[in-house]
Amino acid sequence: MLGDLRIVEIGEGMAVQFAGLMLSELGGDILKVERPGGDPARGTAPFANWNRGKRSLVLDLNTPAGLAALDERLAGADALLHQFTPGRAKSLGLDDASLAARHPHLVVCGITGSPYNHPDVERSDDDLLVAARLGVLYENDGHRAGPIVYRYRQGSWSAAHLAAAAILARVVMRLQSGRGGAAHTS
Repeated sequence: MLGDLRIVEIGEGMAVQFAGLMLSELGGDILKVERPGGDPARGTAPFANWNRGKRSLVLDLNTPAGLAALDERLAGADALLHQFTPGRAKSLGLDDASLAARHPHLVVCGITGSPYNHPDVERSDDDLLVAARLGVLYENDGHRAGPIVYRYRQGSWSAAHLAAAAILARVVMRLQSGRGGAAHTS
């Protein structure tokens, strides 16, 4: 279905990896960029599940050579899926304005813990920390005192689905306009 869609994925969080998996399962060609030494979760069941069908490339994005190699991949890609905060993306030259100038065709989807225009956008995107900030780790009367930590990663599951849908919607828009653009979610 999406056999011609090329996506570069950068991130070790569940939301980014699962969004990439959904697009891969639809036939997209996903290149997972990993840090030197590889993803720390490599060898675990979630890693194997969320990254099946993807190609992998190790790049050090803290070096000019690593960023140049990434830029070469982005020149031939349809979309970039990442989990950088806006500040971190800007420090790497992967912010919306920089990418639009170098790769106007590129659809960019950043998954963060808070929306891009929110004061907490630079804070952690860890599911439990976001849930705690939002106040959803409520006390369960009769169970025990204190917040209840749930194992279901509702935020990550939701963000993954929104990211995959946003990328596809933005690619459809690009068919009409010829330009990519941002399709961020949190």
